Amino acid sequence: MTLPDITQADSPEQLLAGLDAYITQAHALLEAKQMVELAGLDSVVSALCKRVLAIPTEEARPYAVQLDALHARLGELQQAMEQAQRAIREEMQATQQRQRASRAYQTNEG
Repeated sequence: MTLPDITQADSPEQLLAGLDAYITQAHALLEAKQMVELAGLDSVVSALCKRVLAIPTEEARPYAVQLDALHARLGELQQAMEQAQRAIREEMQATQQRQRASRAYQTNEG
């Protein structure tokens, strides 16, 4: 899973498409209980915003809906990551409880 490379030639559409694909991949990784790497995500989002701000207002207006959708998808990704983190924490606590119970049982048996 890689973020889109940022070049001077990238259009807002290209960056949006790359971010959309990245978010989709991140959700798939979370579903598979694999690590999601977010390093550099802010750079791509920043580049996208700079490109949209650099074009005339009338040309930039259509991007408002797409940027809102991107914002919503990033929020959903954040929620999914928080949920995965809670699940991992709960799984770790359950494992620790089982280990303590096992040690206590072994101590009582011995």
